[in-house]
Amino acid sequence: MTPPRVRARGERSTSVTQVSLVRADEAKNAPKLMMTLFSVLFLSNAAHAATLSVGPSATYTDITSAIAAAASGDTIEVEPGTYAENLDLSGKDLDIVATGGPAVTTLSPATSGSAVIIYDQGELGSLEGFTILPPTDERAFFISNSSPVVTNCRIDGAGDWDSSWGGAVYVSSGSPTFDQIEFSNSEGARGADLYAASGANVTISNSSFEDSAGKYGGNIYVLDAAVTLSNTTSTAPYSQYSGGFAFLDGATMTLSNVTVEEPTGDTSQGLGIFATDRSIIAWI
Repeated sequence: MTPPRVRARGERSTSVTQVSLVRADEAKNAPKLMMTLFSVLFLSNAAHAATLSVGPSATYTDITSAIAAAASGDTIEVEPGTYAENLDLSGKDLDIVATGGPAVTTLSPATSGSAVIIYDQGELGSLEGFTILPPTDERAFFISNSSPVVTNCRIDGAGDWDSSWGGAVYVSSGSPTFDQIEFSNSEGARGADLYAASGANVTISNSSFEDSAGKYGGNIYVLDAAVTLSNTTSTAPYSQYSGGFAFLDGATMTLSNVTVEEPTGDTSQGLGIFATDRSIIAWI
């Protein structure tokens, strides 16, 4: 009969020590494994981003078709030309770039909708380099709960004197940014160029407003929202009633290097800025 094997105390210690060494080695290599995994994931996401081309000789002849084919994160490059279409981003975060800039690339729909460009499903993304010519009584942008970045665009002749809240741009919630935008000849019942409400936080920089007219707020109307403007000029805004440049109602407006020239009005109170309901104005 074979006697039972008795484990020596030293033998047990060796086994425990070996296990500890293996665990220490795993811990040492864990950061490397995590970094490798992160790199693989990053490269995988980057590999899925695509660039779609739009133009007479490109893969897509209209921007709407490119948006339908694109996935969030993609870029759409638009060749010079005039595109007679309204754009709805349909919940996709896309970067749409006019390669030739606003001097040679125009969005000019033949028929009216709620706006030439619609962001209303939480979209981010960007739009750059277009002249936007809305049809009669239509605004350029309708933005709801979305935060796109709009750069280097011209908006001319947007809105409707009697009914447009935000002749050129309507924003309800969200945090959109507008940089290097030329607004001209806009009209609106409340805010010829911009109407911001419902907690929106709008940023406008390096831009200009010219010859816009509104019943309330010749350029801007802000209701329970915030607008920040910097390096921006307003020339000859007109308000029939109050707020030749801006009408603020429970709003916050922050201004830095902003110039308002020759505001006019009929029965206007606050020919430059009319502020009510504890609105806050900060010049910095």
